Order: sequence, then structure tokens, then C-alpha cells
Amino acid sequence: MPVRPPLRSPRPSIGLALLALWAVPVLVTTGQAWAAAGSAASLGSIVVRGAAFWSFWIVAAPLIAWLVRRVPPAPGQWTRAIPVHLAASVVVSIASQLFYGVIRRLEGAFIPPEYRTLGSSVRAILLDEWLGVGMLLYAAVAGAVVALDMTRRYHARDTHAAQREAELETQLVQAQLDALRAQLNPHFLFNALNSVAMLVRAGARSEAVRVLAGLGELLRHVLYGRGTPEVALREELAFVERYLAIERVRFGDRLRVAVDVEPDAMDAAVPNLLLQPLVENALKHGVAPRPDGGSVTLRARADGDVLRVEVHDDGGALAGREAPAGPGLGLANTRARLARLYGADARLRVSGDTDGTRAVVELPLRRADAASPADAGAAA
Repeated sequence: MPVRPPLRSPRPSIGLALLALWAVPVLVTTGQAWAAAGSAASLGSIVVRGAAFWSFWIVAAPLIAWLVRRVPPAPGQWTRAIPVHLAASVVVSIASQLFYGVIRRLEGAFIPPEYRTLGSSVRAILLDEWLGVGMLLYAAVAGAVVALDMTRRYHARDTHAAQREAELETQLVQAQLDALRAQLNPHFLFNALNSVAMLVRAGARSEAVRVLAGLGELLRHVLYGRGTPEVALREELAFVERYLAIERVRFGDRLRVAVDVEPDAMDAAVPNLLLQPLVENALKHGVAPRPDGGSVTLRARADGDVLRVEVHDDGGALAGREAPAGPGLGLANTRARLARLYGADARLRVSGDTDGTRAVVELPLRRADAASPADAGAAA
């Protein structure tokens, strides 16, 4: 059975709306009655009667709303709702006329003989045209309550759906990040442990210890890091520096690294683990196949409201062409994460030319301490 969203308590705006609904008919009926009576009637007396009549309905409205919510006039409940609300509308209409009669008695107005006792008054009201007016007013209040509740439920349903969608987006980004972590671990362990083995065989024990310590820091960051969808570019660069420190042991002088990052871009938000797959690709395709190795350059700059991050190697893996969107789990994963975090505002392009291969990421420029898109969606 579907769970119906809870109804919220009336807000001040609803109270003001009820006051307006009370004031308008008071003014209209008072004006009509005064125009019909002319100078023979007191304006003050007419105003008091009109205000008293409509005040009764203002007081009765919450009781009608309560009954409508207890016995909702909805499909599947008509056989119960119709008799209940017909009876309630008659009772409320009679009460309205009795209350109006009390006000007239207090004013000292003339009371017809059929209204001088409670029993005769009820019988007279049942035959009076005002009974129909009262039942129509009951129906109007009940209809307004039903419409208001339906609007609230639709709004609550839309809000809940939007929150659920944002939660799913956050979970998907987190799952992609976890998948990337799982993909990284075997590469790190295989390459780093090979490097350590080479150092031990060469008698470079202190260097082997340094590499193992660096590997430990790297794995601690990957496995137990903050796990947030975004980090500052400064933090991402520090992680890549630790990764490259291990790879330098494997490549030696064959690997040359340069970092060219504008100071204004250091605190920009980037996806967590954005750079490592791009650098790994550069090492694998641009540096490792060449006997004399190669160079890898990391660049980042702010261009208006866009952050441009580039990983360039001087190899020729993609000379003269652009990498298709599909191949490579790391690139596919990075493209998917960019799409989830920024939509069409971010893109990854990998292309080659005469000076090597260039992977360029463009994404919205924001500070890392601002809420990430996924975080913002979950909080709405």
C-alpha cells in the first residue's frame, strides 16, 4: 500500500487567505443588504450580522477540513463519503442559521414566531432556502480543502522524487569512484613492488624503504581518503606527485615530469582521482614504449569560468588524430564521472599531434570549499 505523504500544519499564509475569504463576502453581503434596506436599517447592525454570519463559517472551516480528511471524498469511498458529508452539510447549515438567530436576538431584532424555540427553528430552517445556501458553502469549503491537500501531495511527491534522484546521482558517482579505486590498486601494487624488488636486488635498501613508505601513503589515500566526489586541484596534484615518485623509480631518467599550474587554479574543485588515470595513460602509451623515455607535463589554468586541466606527453601514440570516446576503462570512467558531476558543462578530449598526446579536461571553475553538484542535489 503506498504511503501517503504527511500533511503539514497550516502556515500563516493560509490564515491570511482565510481572513481574505472572510472579509470579501462580509463586505459584499453587507453592501447588498444596506443597498436593499436603504435608510430604514442601521449600517452598523448590517455589518454586525454579516460579520457574524461569515465568522461562523470561518470557525466551521477547520472542522469541515478535519471531517474531509477523515472521510475523504475520493474514488472507492463515495458510498461512505457522500452520506457523511450530506448529513454534515445539513447539520452545519442548521447550526449556522441558529447562530445567526442568536445574533439577531442579542440585537433585539424582530424574531418570527416559527423561530422562537429550538425545535420550531430547526423545522423552519429545514424548509428555508438558506439551507441550500449553507450546503453549497459546505461543499465550497470541502472542495477547497481537497484541492489544497492534492496540491500539497503533488508538491511533496515532486520534492521527494527530486531528492531521490539526487541521492541516486550521488550514489552513482560514489560507485564510479569506488570502481576506479578498485582498478587502481593492482596497478600500484604490481609496478611499485617490481620497483622495490629491483632496488633490493641492487642493494639500495634505503631507497626500497622510501618507495614502500610512499606506496603505503598512496594506498592509504586511495583506500581511506575522504571519498568525496571533488577535491581541490592542489590535493589532486599532491596525490599524483606521490604516484609519480614511485613511477620514477621504475623509469629512472627515462621519465621527465613538469608541472605548470597557475596559482589561481590550485584551489579549484576537480573530481577526486581525476589526474591519475590520465597520467597513467601518458606513461603507458607516451613514455614506456620509447627506449629513451619521454616527458609528461601537467598544466592547469583558469579561463573565465572554466578550469582547463591538461596532461601532455611527448610520445606519438595518437599522432595526428583524436582518441575515440570508447576505448580505455580509465578514460571511459573519467568521462562518465564528468558527465554525472557537471553534465554538458565538462568534457575530456584526448588528441595527438606532432608534439605528442594531449588529454584536456574542461569543467566549471569553482572553489573546492563550495558544495559539489552531487552534494547540492542531495540537500534540495
